[in-house]
Amino acid sequence: EIHNFSQAHHRPFVTTLRGIAVSAADIQNPDVEEHAEIHNFSQTLFASLLEHRGIKSKSQATFIRKDEAFDDHNIEHQRLEFTQGIMDRLRQRGIHAIRSFRMTLHSMDVDDHGTVMTRTFEGALAHQGIRLKPQEYERLMKLFGLSDTSDEVDYVKLLAFGCGNWSEQRHRVVEEAYEVLARTSPGGHVDASSIEKLFDARAFNTDLIPHLIEHESTQEFLGQWSDGNLCADGVIRWNDFLDYYHDISLAFESDRDFCTFVCKSWQINPDDWLAKRIFRKYATEDYPDALPQEEFNLMLREMDPTITPEEAIAWYKAMDEDNNGEVDLDEFIGSKVLKTKRLFDQFDENGKRAADRETMVKILKHLSAGISYEDALVVYQYADLDNNGEVSFYEFLENNLLKLLQIFEDFDRTRTSSFSEADVRALFRKVDPSLDDNDIRDIYKARPIPKLGRSRSANSGNSWRTWTTL
Repeated sequence: EIHNFSQAHHRPFVTTLRGIAVSAADIQNPDVEEHAEIHNFSQTLFASLLEHRGIKSKSQATFIRKDEAFDDHNIEHQRLEFTQGIMDRLRQRGIHAIRSFRMTLHSMDVDDHGTVMTRTFEGALAHQGIRLKPQEYERLMKLFGLSDTSDEVDYVKLLAFGCGNWSEQRHRVVEEAYEVLARTSPGGHVDASSIEKLFDARAFNTDLIPHLIEHESTQEFLGQWSDGNLCADGVIRWNDFLDYYHDISLAFESDRDFCTFVCKSWQINPDDWLAKRIFRKYATEDYPDALPQEEFNLMLREMDPTITPEEAIAWYKAMDEDNNGEVDLDEFIGSKVLKTKRLFDQFDENGKRAADRETMVKILKHLSAGISYEDALVVYQYADLDNNGEVSFYEFLENNLLKLLQIFEDFDRTRTSSFSEADVRALFRKVDPSLDDNDIRDIYKARPIPKLGRSRSANSGNSWRTWTTL
């Protein structure tokens, strides 16, 4: 149930293109209306993780709306307020403080009942550098004590009041990270060596972990798995991985920040991950790795009902690079058409479904960060098929500009925006493998390109102008 996220817990992922996340910048926190179901799933997830650890506790937190006025006579409100205070102080110690605190409590819970002595709880906090004032100690016993006469507190209930932000997109990005790890691990078995090879230590910084020394980032991360890895065989299973990120998630208020952090940690391109999610929604069980034209059109109609049939056909052709009548997962992910349409919508302030010169420059710079203003103008002039001063989304697709940009970036390794003859040969073989050396030489010499070698004329954009004409 945890691994296969139940559709009963969440609404369908996509409604319209204008509301969908196709890049990390588009990721938003869930709507207020979703908070209750996210809270419920977070509680279910936390209970499952505790059960996986052998903790025999059924304690959960009551859902309280964020916009609900605080009632100092309501014990549930008081519990939430107290827990939030503890959690805020732990977050100040870094993203691993909440997890370290929980692991300490589990190790002190000798009976695995989800309870510890109040002084033990206080000691676990002190271990994190947090000391309770006498009145806080009394409130802890009052709000989470097992009874008026007991000196034990229900630490699971307190932790449960801190759990409530495990949204679908947080779950999905962690799921993707584990799948990436499993694919790159021998036999699909993830262990500490797998994690060490793929983990990008640059994901950690002093904002996330105060006083972190840069060269110790990897060890900071690997050190978390000595407690989290429960199996004697050294394999880190899905529940172990999920257990870690459940705690880390509590340190991130923003879904966008959390998803970006996870992607950066495992060298996942956020745009590719989001494109993959969209693809999986519309692919059928019979053809999970391909989108025939019919399913592709269904996706477009649901994303944006205003897309014209001409745009739909051009869109499909732009993605179907091998022209086999189907768009496979690699083609879908490799294409930036979704992001391009999102950018057209974002900058289309007057609803004309077209981009003027300056708007087109902005779109191109979002798609290709290295492109200069002058080169972007060359591409704009090339794309304006009817010379009306604007480039429609249809024109953008018809010109295969995305392929042009991608191929140019792939071969422009020196970032000089120019090609050598060897580059041109390799480029045209990629575009059309049937071309032989004589064909390529004829094409190359058909244009007034500067002398052989990697030269560039004083006219900025010369190489782009040559390339677009070719």
